[in-house]
Amino acid sequence: MATTPRGLIDGLAEAHRRGAVLALLFDYDGTLAPLAPEPSLAQLPPGTRDLLESLSAVSRVRVGVISGRPLLDLRRMVGLPGLSYAGTGGLELDVHGVRLTDPAEESHRALVGGIAGGLASVAASHRGAWVEDKGAALTLHYGHVTPQE
Repeated sequence: MATTPRGLIDGLAEAHRRGAVLALLFDYDGTLAPLAPEPSLAQLPPGTRDLLESLSAVSRVRVGVISGRPLLDLRRMVGLPGLSYAGTGGLELDVHGVRLTDPAEESHRALVGGIAGGLASVAASHRGAWVEDKGAALTLHYGHVTPQE
């Protein structure tokens, strides 16, 4: 039998009442912060920040934020201590103040470095597209490319 979203929420709430630790994980762009034409413009609304802070203060609740953004950028944009953060799609972690990185991160950086220039050249041929080099990852931004492109 399929479980409804309401049923899942009720089940999680009941487990928490019985003493289970509840992990609440949220994506930054498009979930916590509205999508924006440029990544730097995607700001966390003050009410959302307040809600995250309130949730993180609840006993046996752990709050985490994940993003394709680099970890340092994500931590700066959310700005709340006591949360866990996963940057660069999970390659960089900050779990309760302990920083962890994927052991293959350095090899990812080498691979990314090898393809960044070629991808940037392709993006340059489409007005409004650009490549963001995040060290261990790349993002191809195309939100300003016209549908005709």
